[in-house]
Amino acid sequence: MHTLVPQSVWTSPQSGITFSFAHTNDSSYSVSLKSGDFSTEYMHSEAGAFSETIYLYEPVLQFALTNNLPPSFLCVGLGIGYIELMCVAYFLKHAPHLIEKIKIYSYEKEDELRTFFSLFCTTYPKQVPELQNPFFECYEDILTRTAQHYGLETGVFAEHMKNLIQNGQILLSSSWSTAEQIPPCSGVFFDAFSAGTTPELWEQDAILHVLGSLGPQASFATYASRTKLKELLSETGFVLEPKKGFGPKKESTFAYKP
Repeated sequence: MHTLVPQSVWTSPQSGITFSFAHTNDSSYSVSLKSGDFSTEYMHSEAGAFSETIYLYEPVLQFALTNNLPPSFLCVGLGIGYIELMCVAYFLKHAPHLIEKIKIYSYEKEDELRTFFSLFCTTYPKQVPELQNPFFECYEDILTRTAQHYGLETGVFAEHMKNLIQNGQILLSSSWSTAEQIPPCSGVFFDAFSAGTTPELWEQDAILHVLGSLGPQASFATYASRTKLKELLSETGFVLEPKKGFGPKKESTFAYKP
């Protein structure tokens, strides 16, 4: 159970959603959402939001690069952009020649999270009036932290993020369903809220739809370790690699199609 204490809170006048920002144990931000009777857990482990992102999801990028796969990825759950920033920084450090080919398809239901992330990436270092301060501080921290981790100059990194969003190489979508066609991808970051909060994203048809979008060689990662999920991965030709969970979690999931 999270014991995080919010440092700042902002409520959207349009949707009525309250966003609470808290520092995790590695000092990086996490966020929770609340609207009426609906509320979410914090998006990340209390043990460290940034550290969790690198631990769980960088192996997807390593698998793609090691196997010379196209740098095309699907992220289920934009959240506050940790994964998208990690993807770009990783390739800038390890394979800068592939930046022009990178594609990230990112799904996020909440309008504010899509709008503010895109606004930050395309206007930074300016703090435009439309971008609420808690979000600006949060995004700036993640941008700077990611740049430092991968040995990048923050301004150069920010310029690449701006170009990738403006060129349509990072696509932020509001809806995601089994009726939609997902472009072929080399890896999936399945970072949706828990099954208790967003059960529709963890249903069998939804998982199979995601797995069906992958190429003949690909990888899949998530913080969760659900029996049904692992069964579906095995049944669709994935090899499950034993992986300890992050922080207090006993297990997480990394699987690949060889």
